[in-house]
Amino acid sequence: MSEAWTPPRPASPAPVYVTSIDGTGGTQWSLVGANAIYDNTATRFRVYMRWHDATAISPVTAQQYGWCTNRIGYDSP
Repeated sequence: MSEAWTPPRPASPAPVYVTSIDGTGGTQWSLVGANAIYDNTATRFRVYMRWHDATAISPVTAQQYGWCTNRIGYDSP
């Protein structure tokens, strides 16, 4: 008796990610790009943020304001 052949499953597409910024500094309203997702895969993604006047934000600034990224990922139907 032989086993039935099961074709390989195609690679799963990256999930759909939704993000927001949280923190104690109270300046999240002045950020741009917090929910623009780049380079997403099944295990990671990138978010590039800046101030609304196009000034760059450093990781030190994000730490000073206590920012963190809230995120959720779900499989697309």
